[in-house]
Amino acid sequence: MQVTTWTKSFEEYAEQLLAEANAPGAAIGVARGGKLLYQKTFGYRDRENGLPLSADTVFGIASITKSFTCVAIMQLQEAGKLSVHDPVVKYLPEFRAGDEELTKRITIHHFMTHTPGMAPLPFLDKAMKRSMEQDPAIAGTEAEEELKKLPYLDTYEEVLQAIAAFDAKPLGEPGEVFSYNNDAYGLLGAIIERVSGQTYEQYVTEHILQPLGMQRTVFDVEALADKDDVTILYTNKKLDGENQVIAAPHWHDAPAMRAAGFLKSTVNDLLAYLEVFRTNGEGVAPVYTYAPYELADEQLSEYAGRYESNEWLNTVIAKRDGQLYLEVDGLVYPLLPVAKDSFIFRRRDSIVWIDFFRDREGEVARMSYALRQLTKASVNNGSSEQQ
Repeated sequence: MQVTTWTKSFEEYAEQLLAEANAPGAAIGVARGGKLLYQKTFGYRDRENGLPLSADTVFGIASITKSFTCVAIMQLQEAGKLSVHDPVVKYLPEFRAGDEELTKRITIHHFMTHTPGMAPLPFLDKAMKRSMEQDPAIAGTEAEEELKKLPYLDTYEEVLQAIAAFDAKPLGEPGEVFSYNNDAYGLLGAIIERVSGQTYEQYVTEHILQPLGMQRTVFDVEALADKDDVTILYTNKKLDGENQVIAAPHWHDAPAMRAAGFLKSTVNDLLAYLEVFRTNGEGVAPVYTYAPYELADEQLSEYAGRYESNEWLNTVIAKRDGQLYLEVDGLVYPLLPVAKDSFIFRRRDSIVWIDFFRDREGEVARMSYALRQLTKASVNNGSSEQQ
């Protein structure tokens, strides 16, 4: 493994990020051309007991699971068992999202690319409810009280029924609008089951994980032969009026949405997985280019308001002293206009792009943020105008 001149500055930067986030630890591996270029661990897998991390430490990998779901779908297409351009209702005839004709136009490909035109849906917490009820980190919080109000969604059939009964105006025609959709990915798991005749978990394990030798990648850590090198989970919780990072060793689960984000894996296993996608060419990261763009004060006012989704994400666009600000998760970011209805802001070392969308009357109706489209719920709700 070659050590290069950038490692010292990178490691200082990584340590700074971990300290700012009060994160207990992290592990990283970088490969080039199929050879390991860099590998390093920071902090602990169990901070309280001082247990170190390794490249074989098991972490939750959240939505990286979605890429495994897509690999499974593509394998089934190569086997001639489905086409990504098939309508979803061919395999899930009970699926409904909007009117019947619109539903028939939604394809597997639209699910895979987050473009079915469906508004963000509020069903992930309901699918996780049974596991969240067992989480001591939630006990005594507002989240526990909110959780009590939710129904259980334990099966694909229950998720399908919930989506069919959900009254929300579609964002647009299938293929026209990108908006991140966990529920659609959960239903890709149902398609994989019905086409393959195996459970989603069995299919992924037998057709992806085992052939690649990914022995420490599992849906349930109890399935690991060696359970020692597994991270303790941590969460932010307000204690004595202050946000603190505390151990929360209970893994959340959602049997009806495992295809959306519930795999656990390691640095070494993921490096093996990424070899599947490697080509001889080097990837180039996208770079945003923009020129200064002027908006009149009254034009800025069009964007101000509260924007909501049916998931956890809500934002406020506030206008103060002739400047727009994004307020989200207790943080405030100044927005820079770069085109009509488009803005950017800087978050740490990243440039984040936001687009606004108008209705047929030309009024600002939605905004994109965190890969989702949020609906404008009110004007100047939570924002302030200072002269």
